[in-house]
Amino acid sequence: SCCCCCCFSLFLSISLSLSLCVKMDEELIRRMLNEGNVEHVKEYCVNVELDEKVSPNCIADASVYMVELVALLILDELTSAKLLWGRIPASIKKAEPELIAIWQVFQVLWKDDPTKDAISSYSWSPIVSAFMEELKEVLVQRAFNKAFILYSTIHIDELVAMTGLSQEDIILRANSEYKWAFNEQSGFFHSQGPSKSKTATSTNSISTLANSISALETA
Repeated sequence: SCCCCCCFSLFLSISLSLSLCVKMDEELIRRMLNEGNVEHVKEYCVNVELDEKVSPNCIADASVYMVELVALLILDELTSAKLLWGRIPASIKKAEPELIAIWQVFQVLWKDDPTKDAISSYSWSPIVSAFMEELKEVLVQRAFNKAFILYSTIHIDELVAMTGLSQEDIILRANSEYKWAFNEQSGFFHSQGPSKSKTATSTNSISTLANSISALETA
């Protein structure tokens, strides 16, 4: 794996020197995204920021910041995203409404609120749209995994609120990917596997549970 990391670093250096006299190598970025290498996308963008030949005074093109910011959201590195936002020049933020829209998605994630409206309310550029689609899928997976860990029984309305999916899509994914049995009369899913939570049944929201845990930690 160490050899792979060294090879990838060399690959990034060559890519930067050959192709980044322009804004950003979108073909390379898309290829890394399609291969599931979002971590490599992040590393690529950081290298662009640090390359003086491409980014004078370490100030990159706005497209680099956009891709890097969404990549950090996909990786669930919200603190790093906050630090990135702090070093983006104010002039770039002011000139790029799409960058502001990505930041608004971050703010929703930071508050642990539903992201569906924040993501769907903006008409993203093609490259950012590809990353937003990946982010939506990642967030759905996280929500299902969170529910699977916390609950052995959960109402479908809670999963709708957590994932932003339709009831039909939730039933399909819950049955096929998580093997949850669905009771149409009660509207509850019942986990087929062992729950890691001591709480067997919950009709409270995830946010309520999080608030309770926070209160216990500060008591």
